[in-house]
Amino acid sequence: MGYGDEIMALGRAEKIYRIIGTPVAIVGVSKKVRHHPVWQNNPAVDPNSKVHMVDGPSARPYIIRWVHPGPTSLFNSKYHAVAGKMKLTAEEWKAADALTPPGPFVIVEPVVRGRSSKNKVWGSEKWEEVIRNFPVPVYQFDVDGHTDIIPSAKKIASADFRVSAGVVSHADLIMTTDGGMHHLAASMNTPAVVIFGGFADPSITGYPYQVNFYVDLDESPCGRYGKCPHCEKAMNMIKAVDVRDAAIRVLKAEGGIGCLE
Repeated sequence: MGYGDEIMALGRAEKIYRIIGTPVAIVGVSKKVRHHPVWQNNPAVDPNSKVHMVDGPSARPYIIRWVHPGPTSLFNSKYHAVAGKMKLTAEEWKAADALTPPGPFVIVEPVVRGRSSKNKVWGSEKWEEVIRNFPVPVYQFDVDGHTDIIPSAKKIASADFRVSAGVVSHADLIMTTDGGMHHLAASMNTPAVVIFGGFADPSITGYPYQVNFYVDLDESPCGRYGKCPHCEKAMNMIKAVDVRDAAIRVLKAEGGIGCLE
């Protein structure tokens, strides 16, 4: 499970903290206290708290159960994501400021990382079509020194997720697929355009204040991790021109970007 899961877990912890006034310890299915960099410095999480909240691998509240073969996620339609707010240190903000491009800029994240379902991949060639000759500079994070940067994007070298969060907070827009980056955008209050396809439903793991491209076919949301014709069909129905137009509309709505007037 990735950073997005932990941002949602932090959101749950913050909700409990607001209600009862006591921080929580986040535990896994083993009942052992978990730790994660996303939660650092947030008063809602205290590993020594006697109040425990279960959230971790095999215990994510947006998944009812895994269905095999596949596996396939059976989603909990009653769950609605809340993004917890990452709290950066002064040193992390300083490092982020040093990486932040001058003037207006957009971040694109086309890469589906780790063990996330490859059915979330929209395709670098489609993202290139979105950002080619874009009206503001577009950047992409190089998190490992070997990331394939799409041709029209400039590179930001940042291997630290928390420092990257600071850069994201300064961006005018995030364009990405369903995953850690769209949760990070929500955490840092940065507008986002997100490609969901047919894998997951943004009413469950997305945010209504983001622009979400979801294709509601008969099998949506399928949650499959194996090769999925349904997800391929859904992704092919999402056109680069529509994503580009949506991104530009968001930038215009945010205001203050003269080149879009």
